[in-house]
Amino acid sequence: DGNRGFLNSYENYRDRRSLNIRIDPMVRIALSGRLGDDLIDALLGRRIRVRGPVSQVWINIYRDGVQSGHYFQTHLVLQSATDLEIIERAEDDPPSSCDTIIS
Repeated sequence: DGNRGFLNSYENYRDRRSLNIRIDPMVRIALSGRLGDDLIDALLGRRIRVRGPVSQVWINIYRDGVQSGHYFQTHLVLQSATDLEIIERAEDDPPSSCDTIIS
């Protein structure tokens, strides 16, 4: 998918509790303009707020080229770089569970 990336709220992006934020190439470029070229460094372990429609996406699983099952992912497609903001953590916030960006 070119330079499309995903920001996942769980290390295992297949976990049904994970919110998987899809970042398409043009939005990724705009985010880099706002946050710096290394988005992983800018976002890893940070608390963020995102805006946009959320949907359940059917994902097929293939084994040896044959569909062997499926699962659902919860996706939010980031429409604009301004739909993501880094927010400050309060001292009593629980530790971050967001620790993976897949590029």
